[in-house]
Amino acid sequence: MNDYYISPVIMTEFFKKTKIKDLSLDEIAHNLQEAIIEDPELADSTNISVKAEDESSSKKAVIRLIGKVTSESDRARAQEIIEKNTSNELKVANELAVE
Repeated sequence: MNDYYISPVIMTEFFKKTKIKDLSLDEIAHNLQEAIIEDPELADSTNISVKAEDESSSKKAVIRLIGKVTSESDRARAQEIIEKNTSNELKVANELAVE
């Protein structure tokens, strides 16, 4: 058993009240970036960027996580934040490097 507790990812109020399909890509990226910044479990979110763009091969948007994190658990946590807040409606490309 772990000696520490990791809080579950909670959907932000913004995404609870808003439908993804009603948002622009810029609004999606901005609010997902805020969700990452506000997460208490990420050791350092300053090197994580969120970009939302149309994927050329499909009609769905793709969310790209770009930057550096200090651990594999932070990399996974950032992706979990995106998936939770978008209710898995968007594809996530986790391009975060662990350094």
